[in-house]
Amino acid sequence: MMNDELTFSIMDIIRLLWSKILILVIALIVGAGAAFGYTKLCMPFEYSSHISMYVQSYTGILNDNNDNYNDISKSKQLINTYIEVLKDDAVMESVGNALIKSFDEDIISESFSVSD
Repeated sequence: MMNDELTFSIMDIIRLLWSKILILVIALIVGAGAAFGYTKLCMPFEYSSHISMYVQSYTGILNDNNDNYNDISKSKQLINTYIEVLKDDAVMESVGNALIKSFDEDIISESFSVSD
C-alpha cells in the first residue's frame, strides 16, 4: 500500500489566499456591516457614564477682621458647587426614581411643577 500524502508549503497557502483576496475582502466588509447593524439595532444601550468636575481656587486665610468675610465667601462657593451638582441629570434621575418608588404620582404632581 502506497502512502499518498499531500504537502503544502507556506508559499502555496499564501498563493491560495491571495487568489481569493477579493472574496475575503467582500466577506470581511459584509460581516463587519452585519455586526455593526445588529449592534446598533438589536443590542440595548446598557452602559453610560457621567462626570462633573468643579475646580475652585482658594487663597490663604487671613488672620485679621476679614476672617468672617472669608468664611461667608467660602460658604457661598460651597453652596454654588452643591447647586451645580444637584442640577446634574444623573442626580435628578436618581432622585426622581426614589420619589416615584416612595410616593404616588398624584402627590408628586401636586408638589412639583415640571418645565423645560
